[in-house]
Amino acid sequence: MWAYWLFIAIEALFVNVMIPDGELALGDSVYITLILLNSVILILTIVFTCRDRSYCLFLIGGFVLRLFFLFWSEYCSDIFLLPNSGADEMTYYYNAMSNLVKDKEFTGYAMLFSWQARIFGLSKIYGKFVNVLLSISAIMILRKTLTLLDIRNNLRTRVLAIACFIPNYAILSALLLRESIIVFLIAVSSYFLICWWKNGKLRDLLLSLLASVGAAWLHSGMITYTLGIICIAISVQKASGGFRFDLLRPRTILRSAIAFCIVLFLLMNLNFGITSYFKDADSLEDIVAIADAYEDGGSAYNANIVSNDSTLGFIINTPFRMFYFLFSPVPWNWRSATDAIAFFFSALFYGYVFIRTIPHLTKKHGFSLGSALFLIALLTLMMFGWGVSNSGTALRHRDKMVIHYLIMYALLANEKYGRQEPRQIRSCSDEI
Repeated sequence: MWAYWLFIAIEALFVNVMIPDGELALGDSVYITLILLNSVILILTIVFTCRDRSYCLFLIGGFVLRLFFLFWSEYCSDIFLLPNSGADEMTYYYNAMSNLVKDKEFTGYAMLFSWQARIFGLSKIYGKFVNVLLSISAIMILRKTLTLLDIRNNLRTRVLAIACFIPNYAILSALLLRESIIVFLIAVSSYFLICWWKNGKLRDLLLSLLASVGAAWLHSGMITYTLGIICIAISVQKASGGFRFDLLRPRTILRSAIAFCIVLFLLMNLNFGITSYFKDADSLEDIVAIADAYEDGGSAYNANIVSNDSTLGFIINTPFRMFYFLFSPVPWNWRSATDAIAFFFSALFYGYVFIRTIPHLTKKHGFSLGSALFLIALLTLMMFGWGVSNSGTALRHRDKMVIHYLIMYALLANEKYGRQEPRQIRSCSDEI
């Protein structure tokens, strides 16, 4: 895939030369031709380089499905508007245009897309295609991770099939949004985290942290992924063939809590990440008010069981807010068949993996890695539980962690789970 990305980069330079002076882009017909040509090249590359036929078919199927959603969102939205398409996409598009024309400064994905537009032109449809390629690259990295974990072949195929065809992730992959890049960065971060888990090399840990910080730059809430990695790095114990991490051990809880508080304090003072939203909060009531300010839209829900005007109320409401974020749209709030589909094809998967993991935390042996991954999922769930108050946003934000949850699911479902650590490797950087 890296050779293919090099081909795309060289092609983009040629496109840049073709853009007339004073123009922001070429015509859509040129970009559509490039997309179709590049798609054929990618499919042929997969066919002739992939030895696993099932994986090959799933990957091609997932790619074609994303292309279908790409063209549908671009030309058939008047028939049916795909979830999360429309307003947010156009916001990024016009922000990038403002950067190119008026040199206005933006951060995050708007800045990243404007950088891309300076190379291949301000094309919304080609920008979506780049996101599709990032999504496919994330799935390929997931396969490398599952191989590293020695997940049995039939289970690995099942996990990759889910990654290719889970509906909401496939749709988000084909839109002009930041989700594809975030999922890709989390896939890279997860891969190097597991590499570090096995070989203990500081370089792999730093690469994992770097990728997670990149995801946090695109969306502030993903700083919790970085926090989780830091807590794990501080709390693990050396063991044969890797590390040992027992989430329920008092010493681990204490170390993780101290690390979390220290890093959170530093982030708040640096005004970085999601903590920036709470920089002016002087009390618990202020934090709750800021969180409730995001409770809007037709899919808004109220996850507060008791009043938030006390520390006890805050503590009681936290698990319920986590539950709503994990399972939204919950059945008693369904407004249409679309909500039911979102529940069965998104919420149930994430909820099943998270809840199914909890009983395994009490295992004395073999759950070190699963316990560590669960801590990251828990911290992220707590943060987004308070930062999100409507089903549509919950659907979108959950899929930022899709690769992480797929790895957790693979570990849970593996018949050798609890008795098998990642296989011995020499260099993760070479393998990826």
